[in-house]
Order: sequence, then C-alpha cells, then structure tokens
Amino acid sequence: MSDREMLEFAAKAAGLRVGFEPDGKDRGRHDLYWSIVHHQLVWHGKSTGSEYPRPIFWNPITDDGDALRLAVRLGIVVEYRREVPACFAYHYNSNLEVVQRNDQLDPIAATRRAIVRAAAEIGRQMP
Repeated sequence: MSDREMLEFAAKAAGLRVGFEPDGKDRGRHDLYWSIVHHQLVWHGKSTGSEYPRPIFWNPITDDGDALRLAVRLGIVVEYRREVPACFAYHYNSNLEVVQRNDQLDPIAATRRAIVRAAAEIGRQMP
C-alpha cells in the first residue's frame, strides 16, 4: 500500500472526509483535501493565520502530533521493542496487530508508521 493510500484509509478510520484540490463548490464537504501543489493532505479552512497564510498539513507519517492524535482517536496502543528493533501497534477492538520494523534506526519514525499502518487497516476494513 502506498503512503497516499495509507493516509486516505487512516483518515477514513478517523472519520475525516478526504477530497481533492478545492474549487469553491467542495468547501465544507471534506475535512482534508489533496493539494496538487504540495502533494499532501491539507486541512480545509485552516492556515497559519499570518500575513501570508500557509496551509496546515495532515501527515501522521511525518508529524508526531498528528500520529499521536490518530492513535488516541482510534484507540491504538503502541509498543517499541529495542531488542527486535520494531514497533508493534495494537487495536484491541478488532484484534489487529501491526509490526513495523525499524530499518533506519529511528524508533520515532517506526512508531508513527506503525500507527498509520494500523489506522489504515482499520479504515480499509470499513464499509
């Protein structure tokens, strides 16, 4: 599964509606949209609020806060095991277990990816 597919399924599991680059008509129908310019998911109607507002991205694969909020929202529990090294993500309601090996020796990145993979699997199984 590609990162984009994982993010879309994870968003679905979290109850977020994903659309594509907005065109005025879609405002309010989607929580997140795929930005053609940035090639990332962007929150609808949220920006940095500065003089030159920038979009606020949603990417739990790369953002610790987004990953933590996703795990809490879905009830995903993670455990990092240094001896393996790998991160295990559990979702007890569905008996789901995901193992993310840590090949880059970055336990935080492995943990984020395990959370997103577990969330994506939950979203993939949803109708």
